Amino acid sequence: MGTLRPDPGFVGRGDEVARLAEVLRAAREGGSPLALVLGEAGIGKSRLVGRVAADARAQGYDVLWTEAEEDGGPFSALAGLRVAGTDASVDGSDGDQRWDRLEAVAAGIADRAPVLVIVEDLHWADASSLWVLERLARHLGGVAAPVLGTARSDEATQPPMARLMAAADPVVRLGGLSVEETTRLAELAAPGGSVDGAALWERTGGVPLFVREAAVLAAESGVPALATGVLGRRFERLGEASCRALAAVALAPVGTSLVTLARALDRTVEAVVAAVDVARGEDLVVDERGGGVRFRHALLTEAAAATLSVDEQRRLRLALADALEADATVWARGQAAHQRLLALPAGDVETAARSALAAVVETRAAGRPSEASALAAVAVAELEPYGAAPHLRGGLLVELGELLLDFREVDRAREAFAAAVALGGALDPTLRARAETGRSFFVNPLVPESETFARLTRADAALPPDDSPLRVRLLGRVAATSIAGPAARERGRSAGREAVAMARRLGDPQLLVQALADLHLAPTSPEEWVARGDAADEIVALGERLGRPDVALLGYEWQFGERLGRADRPGAEESLGRLELYSQLSPSPKWRIAAGLRRAVLTSLRGDREGALRVLDTEFLSARQWLHQDELNGIAVGFRTAAALQHGVDDPVLREQYDVLVDAAASIPAPFIQASLALTAWVIGEEELARRHLAKAAASLDVLAVGLESLYGLTSCGLVAAALGEEGIAREIRPLLEPHAARLTSGSSGVIVPTATAVGLLADATGDAEAAASYHDLGIELADRVGSVVLADRCRALAGRAQRPPERTAAPGSASVVRSMDGWVFTTPFGAATVEESRGLLQLVEVLRAAGRELAAVDLAAGGGAPVVQHDLGPMLDDRAKREYRARIADLREEIDDAETMNDPDRATHARLELDALLDELGRAVGMGGRDRPHGATDERARVNVTRSIRRAIAAVAAQAPELGAHLEVSVRTGRECSYRPDPAAALAWEVRGRP
Repeated sequence: MGTLRPDPGFVGRGDEVARLAEVLRAAREGGSPLALVLGEAGIGKSRLVGRVAADARAQGYDVLWTEAEEDGGPFSALAGLRVAGTDASVDGSDGDQRWDRLEAVAAGIADRAPVLVIVEDLHWADASSLWVLERLARHLGGVAAPVLGTARSDEATQPPMARLMAAADPVVRLGGLSVEETTRLAELAAPGGSVDGAALWERTGGVPLFVREAAVLAAESGVPALATGVLGRRFERLGEASCRALAAVALAPVGTSLVTLARALDRTVEAVVAAVDVARGEDLVVDERGGGVRFRHALLTEAAAATLSVDEQRRLRLALADALEADATVWARGQAAHQRLLALPAGDVETAARSALAAVVETRAAGRPSEASALAAVAVAELEPYGAAPHLRGGLLVELGELLLDFREVDRAREAFAAAVALGGALDPTLRARAETGRSFFVNPLVPESETFARLTRADAALPPDDSPLRVRLLGRVAATSIAGPAARERGRSAGREAVAMARRLGDPQLLVQALADLHLAPTSPEEWVARGDAADEIVALGERLGRPDVALLGYEWQFGERLGRADRPGAEESLGRLELYSQLSPSPKWRIAAGLRRAVLTSLRGDREGALRVLDTEFLSARQWLHQDELNGIAVGFRTAAALQHGVDDPVLREQYDVLVDAAASIPAPFIQASLALTAWVIGEEELARRHLAKAAASLDVLAVGLESLYGLTSCGLVAAALGEEGIAREIRPLLEPHAARLTSGSSGVIVPTATAVGLLADATGDAEAAASYHDLGIELADRVGSVVLADRCRALAGRAQRPPERTAAPGSASVVRSMDGWVFTTPFGAATVEESRGLLQLVEVLRAAGRELAAVDLAAGGGAPVVQHDLGPMLDDRAKREYRARIADLREEIDDAETMNDPDRATHARLELDALLDELGRAVGMGGRDRPHGATDERARVNVTRSIRRAIAAVAAQAPELGAHLEVSVRTGRECSYRPDPAAALAWEVRGRP
């Protein structure tokens, strides 16, 4: 056993320590800051964070410490934290695993709070880990859990690392120590020696690692050394046998046992142990928690390996590969394949490629996708110069692409599939089909592109005609890419129907969901809209059966669109309610944003444009975390265009956003985008610009008619063509829209008008007055049916008819409520009542006084007094609660399935009752728009109390005037916002006299 050298301690860095101490203080005050320490190798990053960690422990913090490894797979940089969600080998349940990991990691860290999280060597971290770390602070909210990362400044240049640096505050950049600090560190590292601090600083640049090693070497040998030679000299002094053993430690994967090392070196275990003991005594290596040893610093690892020539390193790697394979575990075989790759060109290229592909497949099948993707990436890179057989290279590229696509590392996945496809005929039919299927996910569905459809069709023709999961996926993609043009449309629909039927025969519900989603991606006829509605119902049922809220959410989203398109507002509200509810169970904000956008659509239809824009702005604050700014701009322009058209108002913001969107869309040859821009330009009064966009869209009407959002695009073109007198285009568009005349034109950005109104305008433009009148009547009827006064009025205005109030089924008239000595006197067409004053009655009176506007429950609870101070104890549903809800709902659905299979109706009924109760409970915890209700907050107490008191007041009115009570019961809405929102056919104009 070697003698341990003394730790030279911590020198300098006072300013840096102070800045990071501020991070700990800020975390104690309710933040979860992200800080980074950058500097060259050996500059003292680990020493600095070690000092901060010691200070944190003294302040009561727990400390979680891990480091990224070079060539690690997705999420591997988080694995060492050893909290929930950091096991890189576990798949997420959502389509995008990153949000699952983020939620789970945040919850695991929060359980340890107050805790300092340290992640070192971020320059080596994988993109998925960096993605999680970038968002972790925001996700942790007020939890005292600062994150401190380190990275080499000269290697932290890739975009994911650059984004993390932009999110960090502070970013501490380390330079070399001063001459005085260099002298002090050398004296501590080699006590009793004579130190020429200035000369040492000149040789080392004040880099602490070099200062310590040079001081020790000079003290022991009396020979000063340059910084570049310090580390190599340290190993040379240990002797050739020890150097070779330590080189094996440096080249072997972390966690390799000493037994395996001895086998590779053809030495006894005792000899290897002795060499390691000497290195441990020299402070060169430290023990790993899981067994084995590692070098104290990455530069020491490099120096140990460099004691061998390059050829000697390659031969040793081959020996390590043989020794690892003898361990006969999945991990060991994967590491053996890795060693063979790094040994190239030593060894056989085909053997290295074959073993790598076999190990990737085996590791993936073992449920360790992160390790599998890391090995596949190394294999692709290392084999590139040596010309491995195309079928082996293609296999590795396809495996890598599929793994990265699962992890949503889309840029790298796209590159892998493109490289595999480029190998062409060198791939067997199965491999080519997998490559083409993967590549097809990166085709822009808005841009006409027939090549991908043709390639997929050829790939399917080369496969055996038997049922298989691969053919289901491939045929589904044939259907999805057929929207690029009319020639492919029917063939694609046929392929999609075959994919659905095959998935049913295979009995795979997840495959069935994907096949249904591909087949019904872009309905273009009334029959296809009906079929999409049926598919939405089936997808909801499949999602519930699978216990997958993310799958059910797609079904609810489609249900909402189909029902709103049929002007079935109650049905759309029901689907949206479920969408909002289940979106709270998804870690990804994608569905919450989708639900919020659809809530804004209904709010606008209800006549509250400002409220709709507030909802939109709120959702966009969250969306900036994951949506590209160009996509956000597109959604915002589409929604604001629809709202401005509905309400007949000018929108200055829309003018600004239009200019931005035009620039972004200039390079995208998509007729749908031109159609949307034409409508926006027309709405903001830019007729010449609208005409130009219309001409570009009209040049590809056949493509627009079968593509994504076809009805929205055609209606946009129709409105603009009619308004600008483009008779030729109007004649082309009218027959394309007439089959859809019974629908509202709605898309992802909102409702424009009833399709019948657009057809009426086209008929007007082409001189068919009789048909125009009929279509305009139908458009107004649809607007009335959906319960939108503002849309109905707009349809009348577009038809050139005077706006008229809707017909009433009850006698119209004024209503009054007047304060008297006996209470408040109600006089209405529905009856009269005199009700004694109470808190609830006063709140009801204020709601009637503000008819048509929303009043905050907290203001009603305050009785018009001073502003209420908010006391929010946080969301009623935290991330842990949401995961528990998700797990219990999945368990109950599995129980229902099992009970039905076993013909046990009592057990199934019991599980359904519990599931219904659980969903009701979740609904109570979720506010309007799917937002968490704060638990114990002032506005939550106000919501409960005001709702209860107003309902009691309405009951008191109903006791004297039942019809009036019934009217108020359905017309007065309560919650965080309260308002009088009656059916337009029964609305009363209230006059309120008197105040409390």
